[in-house]
Parts: sequence; C-alpha cells; structure tokens
Amino acid sequence: MVNNKHFKKEKNTIIIYALLSCFLTVGSIGLFALSANRPNIVQGDITSGVDCDYYFNQANNYTSLHEIVAQLNEGTSSSTYKTWGTVTRYYLDSSNNKNFYVQSTDRFGNVAGMMVYQSAAAVVEGSVLTIEGTPSLYNNLPEFVNPTISLDYNANSSPVVSHETPESFWMNGTTASSNQFLTAESMGVRQIHLSDVEIIYTSYGNAVAEFVGGTTVPLYYSSLSNTSSIDQVVQSLNAQTVDITGYLDCYNNYGDARMRCLIRSASDFESQGLSYSVSLNSGTYTNIGTYQTGNYGSKTVSGYSFEHYRGVSPDYGSSDFIELLPYVSAFGDGSYPGALYNTAAIKDIQSLEITYRTSSISGSQPVVAYGPDESRLNTYAMPLTSSYSTINIPLENTNYFKIETSQSTLFIKDITIDYSNTGSSVPFAYLGSGTGDFRINPVRYSGSLFDGATVNVPTSIVKSGNNYTVLTSKTYTYYTFSYIQSHPNYADEASQTSPADVASYFTAFGTYPANYVFKSNYASASSLFGNEARCVSYYERTDGYATAVPYKGDGSGIPQYYECDIDVDGTYTSNNRGVGRVVCWVFGFDPSKGATNYDSSMVCVYTDDHYATFQEYLNDGSFGQRFNAEMDRTNYVWGPATTLSIV
Repeated sequence: MVNNKHFKKEKNTIIIYALLSCFLTVGSIGLFALSANRPNIVQGDITSGVDCDYYFNQANNYTSLHEIVAQLNEGTSSSTYKTWGTVTRYYLDSSNNKNFYVQSTDRFGNVAGMMVYQSAAAVVEGSVLTIEGTPSLYNNLPEFVNPTISLDYNANSSPVVSHETPESFWMNGTTASSNQFLTAESMGVRQIHLSDVEIIYTSYGNAVAEFVGGTTVPLYYSSLSNTSSIDQVVQSLNAQTVDITGYLDCYNNYGDARMRCLIRSASDFESQGLSYSVSLNSGTYTNIGTYQTGNYGSKTVSGYSFEHYRGVSPDYGSSDFIELLPYVSAFGDGSYPGALYNTAAIKDIQSLEITYRTSSISGSQPVVAYGPDESRLNTYAMPLTSSYSTINIPLENTNYFKIETSQSTLFIKDITIDYSNTGSSVPFAYLGSGTGDFRINPVRYSGSLFDGATVNVPTSIVKSGNNYTVLTSKTYTYYTFSYIQSHPNYADEASQTSPADVASYFTAFGTYPANYVFKSNYASASSLFGNEARCVSYYERTDGYATAVPYKGDGSGIPQYYECDIDVDGTYTSNNRGVGRVVCWVFGFDPSKGATNYDSSMVCVYTDDHYATFQEYLNDGSFGQRFNAEMDRTNYVWGPATTLSIV
C-alpha cells in the first residue's frame, strides 16, 4: 500500500544514476515527439489482432524484410520495396536524427530486421508499420533512409520476442564466409538476447561481452544522443555478469568483418539485483516553453521519453524544473489537467521520490497515477503543501507513471525514478475514440450560396438502433465578410465563436464564418466584429497532427484543412491566438482508412491544448472522446463512431 511517509526501499545492490546531459528538446509549437508526427492508421480497428494474411497476400505487393535482406546480401535488390514490421527500438543519434529498427516474420517463419535511418516520422516501439522506400547496405547493415511510413497498428498483438544467441552463435564472428556470420547476416538487424555474459569496458562507446567459454561479442553504442549515459552504466558494470538485449549487426567494411551487438539504451542491460535511477531536475529537463498559459512538449532523459502537458518554465533563479498548471474550462469538458508522464516503459519502477510544493493548500490534491501499462489504474494523492516537501512512493508492478494536477499549480523541483529494469512490458492497446459512440453525417447546404442563405443543423438527436431523429436544431445563416462590411449591423448575427458553432457552420456551408479572416486582414475584421474577430489558417500538410486522423486527400493524397482559432480563456488577439482550434478537413475522413460510413462531407475536430489532443465533432451539437494527436496524453487514438441514418 502506498503511503506518504519518507520511505526508501532498501537495496543491497549497485545503484546506477544514469543522468543524461544530452537530451531532446521540443518546443510547444509544431512539436514532433516520440509519440508525435505519427503515420496514419490504415489497417482496421486498433484493438484487433494484426492481420498477417494481409501482408502475406501477394496482391497487396508486400515484400518481407527477410527477402529484402537476402536480396541486398546477394546484390539483387530492386529499387523500391513495400514492406511491414514491428518497431523494436526507436532512438536518436548524436545529431538528433530519428532512427528505429523494425522486424517481421514472413509466411515461412523467417525473421529479419532492418534499420530506418533519418526517419521523417517519430514512431512508438511495438507499433506495426508499412514502409516504402529504397533499401541499401551501410557497412553491411540493411537500412532504409527516410522512407514513406504508414502506421497500421499501434501495438502488435504478438509482441516481438528477442532471439536468444548462445555462445556458439558468435563463434567465427570475424570471418565473413563462416556459417555463423552468413546465418547472422540473413537476419539483418534482428533483436537479440545474450545471457550471462561478462561486461568488459574498452573505450567510450565501446565494450565487449564475454561468454563463459571465452567467446567475445563487441558492444557498440557510439554516436547516440545518449552515449554518455550508456557509457556511465557500462563502466559501472565492468567485470559484472549481466543479460543484454540488443540488435544484431554483421559489420563488414572491405574485409573488416565482425558480428556485434548494438546497444541503444542503458536499459538494454539487465541483471538480478541491479538497480537504476533516472533523475528529472533542472539539469536534465530544461526549456519547457515560453507560454505562461502552458506548454506542451517532450524530452528524452537517460534514454527514456517523457511528455509535459500544460507545463511552464520556472521563474529565473528558481530551483524548480517545471510548473504544472491546473486545467482550464471554457468549452465542453475543458482541457485536461497539467501533467508529466513517461511514454516509454521504464521496467519495474520500484519507487518515485518527488520534491514539490503546491500553490494552494485547499482543493483537490495532485495525483500520481501508475501501473504496468499506460492505463495507470492505481493512484496516489500527493498532499497539498505550501513549502517544499519530499515524498517517496514505493511501487510494485509499475512501468508507467503520470503526475497531474487539476486545481493547484504544482511546482516540481526533482523527481527520482528508481527501477530494476526486470520483467516485461506489454505494448498498450489504445482504445478507439469512437468506441461505443455514435455520430451523424452533417447537414449541408445545397445549391448556390448567397448572403442570407440558411441551414437548420441538428443540436441534439434521439437514437433508435442505427437510426436517429432530430430533437432540436439551430439555424445558421451564411454571410460573407464583404457583405458584413456593407451591412455592419449584421456583424453580431454573422459571428460564430464556440467550437460547436464554428464546426456546424463550416460543415454546413463548406467555409468559415464571416468573423474569421486570415491574419493579414485581422485589423479590418476587428473593426467590424470587435473582440469576436478571429484568425483562420489554411494548410496542405501530411505531417504533425495530420497523422493522428484518417484524412482523405486530393488526387495526390494531400489533405486540405483549415484551422479556426477558438478563444478558450478570454485573452485572444491576433498576436496571442492561444491554444484553441477547430480544424476542418475539406475532403473529410477516408472510409478506406477506417472511417466507415463517413460520407464526403467535411469533418471537424477540436483542440483546446494546441494539438496535443483532438475531439471529433459528431454533427449533433456534441464532440466525441478526446484522443491523442501530437501527444500521448490520453488512452485513446482516433477510431470511428457508429454513423447513424436519419429516419
């Protein structure tokens, strides 16, 4: 049972403080994080099992990784391939390029892996991707460089199991013509496991693993963003026996051949009785963001990824590393509470030690949620305190945690995460945002638009089976900006400012309300509409939050969408546009990407946290379940609601 005593779990073990001086900083605008910039989901429901037959079916034009690796090794590869695989490791190199390894099993049971170098998209470990590009060998390592990536499943229902490599596997590993080398070479960059090997530190970024029989395996972890933290761990493990999970590399550069194991995180080393610690503080978690109303971003510390939601950089001279703001409530259910949480599993977290204070000693307490997966079903209430206090929370069966505050600003000075890196972490199956919900296709104006045209749009409905009847509706009237310039007495009637009104108007008339203008025309709009003037922006991008929804594109697959600003806190100006947006997708959502029974109408989504999350407008006056867009703030990703038919 968790309590708020200053309890410290005893360890008769080596404690490794893997502090990382080199970390990834992501700004609050246009952020691309581990969970951001995701590819689109194209294969069915995210909670269903992976349909391997789809990839095996030759009509779908997939080539297995094993076959691609074989053709690369034989020198018979073609120019481009379409393949699939599960992400086994995502990491950043010393230049902060996004890289990852992907692995799959073909229909004959052959397993192989490849590297994706300089990926345009950040990915989540355990997700299943379709990859299209031209492969090559770099010092005999098979890789794609910046290929096209599509997300098929958020998690593999049959997670990757590391290939156990005994001592015999590594014998003759420096002879490129040996059976061992050729066998390993056919596997590409496969995830592997070495048991009961002794660590021998050699130099920065390099070490050796030695089996009991004397066979040695080079360990390579140079030129990574986290090389320093790995190197500290390896030095502390020198002459100790450990287990290793790494990635196979049959290096061969003009006859200099050697089978080696690639290490990409300090957590790749595992041993009973071995404990680790990650510290988040002003030295490791910096540059939160400049907006005093809250920033949204991510960082990597000691090889682990974290996100902050509604975080603020502390005042100059403060010893805090982050301030978490409580939620704001303007429309719908309001924003989520400010939070800090890990997005990559930290296996077997044994305790959290948090030094903090709160802005108030009354109201709801901040909460630590924790558990084996991202659902984090267990909770612990942090005492309210006006002076700095340190609590130590002993944990069991925990790989994920989240600290959030709903009513009081939370000032955090330090978080120490002690973990053993033992056990397993099963990929989390995110829920679909539309599960158990329903929507209707929007009512649209038909005919040629003219100033004064009207449409009655449902604002509430009654459901009966898969049908509905309209209970209440609202009349929207179409006006152009030029008409309001000539008839300013209609300005109030023409203004739409709430998320539901903006979404209803846009889907009904196929354009934005008259009080919305591009930023260059804001002064003119402000003179007509006063504090109800708003900015609209237009985009044709496939990255960023566009990857969180199944958008339908034009003939070239490119989406078109508008962002309509929403004032969520009463402080809106053209130079301080805030965090609220209604995003309207011109071509709607694509049925071939899971948007079952969606017609060709526009689809609108709403964000009150600057694209961290979205809610889909259901065209009945309401918005659906909040789902992840550019962050992993919720347990949901987009999924289709049931589309009802009018009686």
